[in-house]
Amino acid sequence: MTAHPVNAIGALDGTACLAALFAAVSACAQDLYYEDTFDDAPLILAGASAMRSGAGDIESVQGFDVLAPLFEGDFLRNTSPGNPAPASVFVLAGLPTSREVSVRFSLAIIDSWDGSSFPLAPLQAPDFFNVTANGTEVFRESFTNLSPLNALQSYEGPALISEDQLGFETGTNREDSAYRIGLVTSTDTSGTLELAFFADGTGWLFGISTGAGPTEESWAIDSLSVRAFCPADVTTTGATLRGQTGYAEPDGTIDLDDLGYFIGVWLMNDAASDLTTTGATLEGQPGFGEADGVVDLDDLGYFIGLWLAGCP
Repeated sequence: MTAHPVNAIGALDGTACLAALFAAVSACAQDLYYEDTFDDAPLILAGASAMRSGAGDIESVQGFDVLAPLFEGDFLRNTSPGNPAPASVFVLAGLPTSREVSVRFSLAIIDSWDGSSFPLAPLQAPDFFNVTANGTEVFRESFTNLSPLNALQSYEGPALISEDQLGFETGTNREDSAYRIGLVTSTDTSGTLELAFFADGTGWLFGISTGAGPTEESWAIDSLSVRAFCPADVTTTGATLRGQTGYAEPDGTIDLDDLGYFIGVWLMNDAASDLTTTGATLEGQPGFGEADGVVDLDDLGYFIGLWLAGCP
């Protein structure tokens, strides 16, 4: 496994982020552990190391650049067949030990993904995209670009763009989709985080056996970042409205925009604002920090407590 070149981010100086008291801004800019846009050398926390190995090639994003800066320049594309197909692997070492981290990346679903089921050609499904962290599954969802043909997918999150022609293979049933994915996992007791991205499923690249090209479906990632998880860091400064760049993207800063963002989703009764059990607003109370299917004032109070505490 070969280490790829990295640029150093300022080392953690041990200073905790200050509590954000309403008008005060608590900047946590030193919580970025790793960032890779696949255009230049990735950024990595000073004193840590990063290695990328396995399947995948750096290629132009082609038409996905309409989603810049989430897709821009080049990305890492994996066209490997197999069940499971060979993974693209990132190993980060020398990070804080047993630390919760937020992993975010842009996901390109390229060409004829068939989802969980595809009635017109049942053997071509399912097609799954997976992520493991230190060997443990943290994401497994099916995707499709064939919904007009009644293919179904398991992933229910919003798309950045859905079933549009963004390059690569063209013609009938060769549309593309894109998503922004966010996960929470943790480093191990040695401060290592190994992330593996791969496709699988009995339908994955099944079309090769019926005469389709070897890249009739593929995936790619861009704008990969790993940060210390900070539960009150929920959006980018200045991005409080859906559609603004950085909306719902942690940026390492806790400020009034994070509070405003949460109040917005809470007022919409969004399930994402269900953070604690009704009546459980203090640590130690039964149901504290556990969603209960009810969005109420206790969820708002719980978030305000996180926001006032700042970064851990």
